[in-house]
Amino acid sequence: MLKAVVDTNVLVSGTILPWGNPFETLEAWRRYEVTLITSPEISSEVEAVLRQPRIYKKYGLTEMLVSRLITVLNLEALVVNPKVISPLPGIEPADLKFLACAEAAAADYFVTGDRALLNLRAYKATGIVLPGTFLHILREPL
Repeated sequence: MLKAVVDTNVLVSGTILPWGNPFETLEAWRRYEVTLITSPEISSEVEAVLRQPRIYKKYGLTEMLVSRLITVLNLEALVVNPKVISPLPGIEPADLKFLACAEAAAADYFVTGDRALLNLRAYKATGIVLPGTFLHILREPL
């Protein structure tokens, strides 16, 4: 089974919108087609974004929904405690947590829409791809 770290924006989009590639990426995890990898820092960021008033109100989120998502993420994803990695040229320091998480878990892919991260194409043994590309890879026959 492929292992993937998923960017906060993909996790949030897949949670609040019941369609599209981010949603389908989370559905693949829910169907046990992929092992989702996270870290306490990533889970905290997802929770903080979902609790932002503009998102919370616009998408009709509830305390129960946000709490349940974070609980499920922490219980059903592979949670790692990565080491801090050195800065990379052109990459925001806040985005290093995803690469560190991928490295710690030997993830196959990091799924993101962030152009700066996508421009890396890979970090060590982890491919960096868009959600649509990841879904295509998942559906390819062996």
